[in-house]
Amino acid sequence: MKGILLFLAGCVVSARALADGVAEDPAGRALLLEAQRTIAAYHAGHAPATNLLRVVYFVPKDGQPLPDYAERLDRVVNDVSDFYRDGLRRFGMETTGLPLERKDGKLVLHLVRGRLPASGYQVNSDPAHEIALALKRTVDINREYVLVFYALSTHEPDGTFEFNAPFYGAAGSSQRNGLCHALDCEVLDPLLLTETKRTIVFTSRAYNHVQLTDAQFNSWYLGGVAHELGHALGLPHDDGSGPEKQFGTSLMGEGNLTYRQELWGGGDPEHHSGRWVGLAPTYLGRAYALQLASHPLFTASDRGRWDMLKSDFQTLHFSVTNGMVRIQGVATSSIPAYAVIGYLWPVDDKVDDHFARTFSCVLQDGAFVLDLEKIHTDHWHQFHIKLATLHANGAVTKKQFNLRYDASSVPDTAALNEEWVASRRSRR
Repeated sequence: MKGILLFLAGCVVSARALADGVAEDPAGRALLLEAQRTIAAYHAGHAPATNLLRVVYFVPKDGQPLPDYAERLDRVVNDVSDFYRDGLRRFGMETTGLPLERKDGKLVLHLVRGRLPASGYQVNSDPAHEIALALKRTVDINREYVLVFYALSTHEPDGTFEFNAPFYGAAGSSQRNGLCHALDCEVLDPLLLTETKRTIVFTSRAYNHVQLTDAQFNSWYLGGVAHELGHALGLPHDDGSGPEKQFGTSLMGEGNLTYRQELWGGGDPEHHSGRWVGLAPTYLGRAYALQLASHPLFTASDRGRWDMLKSDFQTLHFSVTNGMVRIQGVATSSIPAYAVIGYLWPVDDKVDDHFARTFSCVLQDGAFVLDLEKIHTDHWHQFHIKLATLHANGAVTKKQFNLRYDASSVPDTAALNEEWVASRRSRR
């Protein structure tokens, strides 16, 4: 019952301020408090589950673990766990962070020796099958949450590093299971987040011969671990809501590049018109907190985790109110739904969902109203709208629509309603 009691305690809004300087969010706290009532009621009385984040260390056939890997990665994973802990506490969730597998107080690392030499792995490689076979008696990657670090960085004779490791969150991660891949490097260490005099030069598929201080390198790559772990927990990309711009940079937007940079003085502390100038502190946003509140890692409950889910909108209507798109509807589900999140981003080859604005609301007897902030359409006239319904077992169901604006920046909600009606007909 300990996990359930800790979760229920999260229904009490904490007055504790964050040490990392990210401002309080009373509106977000109110959303979380309301959502947790539904989540806690669903899990109350159900047998607790020992859900853990399992950590794997992958070494190629011709390689060796990197120096001090066990101690460093213990610090790395603890730091990322603390980031999630503080981000959720900001919304009133009392949590100790990610539930980690430990032995004698130390992080457990499951060592896997790859079947191929280092040259056989690239940034987009997927060694999940190798890992599953190697750990078939220890870790079930189809039913657990797994973070993999790869010893696939090489220190060249000229002092530069060459990175060739997978670094992404696996598609399809959900409340049932999750997987993400991350790079290990001997400079990856939160202890170096204040090291601004020493530099690292590295090359990867994404970056060609980049020189950073050790501090900024760790902002990028520790932030990358936190970001890809977010995907393993089922979080999509998003750039936060308009009011959240004052807090900094969203983790699941570009916050992987600004992670803990306040420790070494990165970015510009000034902001204008609700947007930061330069890089800004990384924060965990309302949409993430709402979704993580029902994740089995944080509820310590498996109720409904593998159940088949039937979910739909009983009604859905798009209209224009004061120049904004208003979405009203009623969600129905075989497992209680507690919130709806709207994501909005341009249809453009150069702009992806990393820049999606989010709009969150908690359901009232299944009903909801979302007002999308007014969009300036100087550059774009077509947008994606994704509506994500959050369920008390941690599941998420999604529907996507296309929003068009005319030359006068007036949204075409009639087309949205027609698209909704047509989708209803196609399901009959």
